[in-house]
Amino acid sequence: MEDGRSTKDTRGVIMTTAIIIVTSFFAFFLTLNGYYKWVVIRNEQEAHIKRSSHVKQKYDIVAFGSSYCRYAFDFSGTGLCGCNFGFVAQFFYYTDKMIRAFAPTFKPGAIVVITVPDLVFAEVGNGLYHPQRYVLFLPKEVLGREYSWINHLRYNYFPLTVDFKTNIKKMVKMLLHGRCTNTYETMLHNPLDRSGVMVEALKRTEGWVKSFKLESTFNGNVPEELEQKFVQTTFLLQGMIQHCIEMGYKPCLVIPPVSRPMNTLLSDNFLETVLFNNIRRANVQNIPVFNYLRDPRFQDIDLYAANADFLNARGRKLFTQTFLKDLGHISKKQSQPINFPS
Repeated sequence: MEDGRSTKDTRGVIMTTAIIIVTSFFAFFLTLNGYYKWVVIRNEQEAHIKRSSHVKQKYDIVAFGSSYCRYAFDFSGTGLCGCNFGFVAQFFYYTDKMIRAFAPTFKPGAIVVITVPDLVFAEVGNGLYHPQRYVLFLPKEVLGREYSWINHLRYNYFPLTVDFKTNIKKMVKMLLHGRCTNTYETMLHNPLDRSGVMVEALKRTEGWVKSFKLESTFNGNVPEELEQKFVQTTFLLQGMIQHCIEMGYKPCLVIPPVSRPMNTLLSDNFLETVLFNNIRRANVQNIPVFNYLRDPRFQDIDLYAANADFLNARGRKLFTQTFLKDLGHISKKQSQPINFPS
């Protein structure tokens, strides 16, 4: 009897110890994930957007689009309650979803900026560029079939599991140095010289040529497949504009600037085919279009962030101030014709 009781006691101790170890490990893992989420990545795009979608004060002006949007606008210190919802390499498919999802944060009559960079019409965008991340801030009703409860758990509660090796490195860096350098917020000058910027510009345009099967960015010849994409994407943009108008918002389209080296690689014919002509097709409502692509005020490479086409923190401030001045001027004039100044 004693041996039997002893065996049961031993099993009980082992079981209890195992439960304690598993519970402790789980608690430790939860703590690590919490630290990573609330400290390490609190200033990254996803976290910023999620926080911005839960503010009490509604926005006077909001901006949507890809990284070109994210690096173009900074509404802080402007006297307006504004938010930049720009997110990664995004096409109109997710821009549309984000505008509709975050509409409750807009004031009545809010200005909705839709950013339209060079190749934004070249792809619809659904399922591209790690779409799982949208589960962080877009609800199930908006994502529809793209929603995954597993991704919801991973991205919202266990972010370390998304890319464990990379994320652990980020966390260790934060623990050792007390901070993660956020060059998005701190970069005031381009660390590259003109030749370095030209290298980055070539990388960007060569990437476009490869991704969209273009001949080059020096002519207006595009494959039939791309022309078919233009039909879909212009329809998407038209729908976004109409939705904003019907909801009582004031939409406008903004073509962000790129540096002089980048502009030397983009011909007028190319831009007419892939960008301007598509804007005209989509913009049947004739909302204002602000074209800064070749604006001489933003050709200086020092306004860009270690590349040829994303503005740095100083460039963003200057660009936002310029745009808001232009917006104030335009808003006094109703039904102005759209033009595309050089």
